[in-house]
Amino acid sequence: MSFNKSVRDSDVVNQNDSWHGIKAVKSAMKKVSSGPKYLRDKSWSDQLEDKVESVATHFHWAIHSRCKRDLNYEPKRIVLTKPIAEKLLLGVIHKSVIFVSPDHFVLARDTSHVESFNKTMKMFQDKRIVLSDANYHTRACLAVCHWNENVDRVFTMLHLFGILKGEMHQEA
Repeated sequence: MSFNKSVRDSDVVNQNDSWHGIKAVKSAMKKVSSGPKYLRDKSWSDQLEDKVESVATHFHWAIHSRCKRDLNYEPKRIVLTKPIAEKLLLGVIHKSVIFVSPDHFVLARDTSHVESFNKTMKMFQDKRIVLSDANYHTRACLAVCHWNENVDRVFTMLHLFGILKGEMHQEA
């Protein structure tokens, strides 16, 4: 059973990572935008070949900000005229996890938070060291406290290469 299925019925507010959701959309779009010639306009359409990145970008901004309509907008991509192309595109969009469960992407979380937390856990719980259950639990609690104190704080580290090139100047 997947994690999403286990929290679906509980009182937990589930939030998925937008990168993984968009990656799945891009993969599905690639399947309907290219393929063998004998399946053209059956399971894929050449009118969708330049839409993969556009759809992924749209999903990204639909998750991260509100969509705004520009009345003077002129499309830079091929306008869909074939009904099969429109049907295939809508099929990908309607089957995407972002469309099916938009409430899982409301907070627009990125993997950087998960990766940051995992790195903090590794600092406190080195896998090469055997720990007792009590020590393991204590270190886990310390890691959580440390991460919570430092997540989303202002960056304090300067990149060394910028200092060496003389690009960064600090005024007193």
